[in-house]
Amino acid sequence: MVTGVSQFAIIYTVIEPKAMLLLIHEDEYALKVSVDELLLLGERSRLLLGRCVEEQEVIMGRLPKSANQLDRAGFIRVSDIGDIWEKKYLLTPTLLGEEVIEFILDEIETRPN
Repeated sequence: MVTGVSQFAIIYTVIEPKAMLLLIHEDEYALKVSVDELLLLGERSRLLLGRCVEEQEVIMGRLPKSANQLDRAGFIRVSDIGDIWEKKYLLTPTLLGEEVIEFILDEIETRPN
């Protein structure tokens, strides 16, 4: 164990300059497994997760199947905020979902044309 040095200082010395700082995933392999899991959920799930990450909160009157899939996979959290007269659901991204979207966007930006 290193004493007198912040563990964040150690992390920053190990990470390459353009590498992502991972908060939820242990390494890039675990992150790629999560990306593969998201890709298996389908295009609607990817689009909904992207919208949740971009807006940080999405309110829906009807809960689509893709939202349930993302919730079960841990990419978003679904909260029932409705009442007895009106159904409303609040969708918020988790850190897992945000890391996956950030990784996908980084891959798209660094991909050669």
